[in-house]
Amino acid sequence: MFDKHRTKVSVVIPTYGRAKMVKQAVMSALFQELEPYEVIVSDDVSPDNTIEVLSEVAAKFSNFILLKNESNSGGVANWNKVIDAASGDFIAYCSDDDYFFAISFKVCCRILGVAPRC
Repeated sequence: MFDKHRTKVSVVIPTYGRAKMVKQAVMSALFQELEPYEVIVSDDVSPDNTIEVLSEVAAKFSNFILLKNESNSGGVANWNKVIDAASGDFIAYCSDDDYFFAISFKVCCRILGVAPRC
């Protein structure tokens, strides 16, 4: 039997300079029918107010983790950092300019055989 507390979906979102878009990606991950175990965003020293936007989200959601790089590491290193930080059973990757549909995790877990029918 499926237990949503046993199936842990970690959402990872690397970001750089996407203050106007990244919040949509994060909120779409947080508001899933199958609640994510954690949503992790790694900011690669954005030159805009990405950190401020994400800090507001972090203050409201306990399963949201904001990682802040001390120096710009580049795309691949930032992707690897956010993936390495994930501790769930499954990783759902999202670009900082994209979003999930509300049933995305539920459907994916069902396909993998670890969730009930949607």
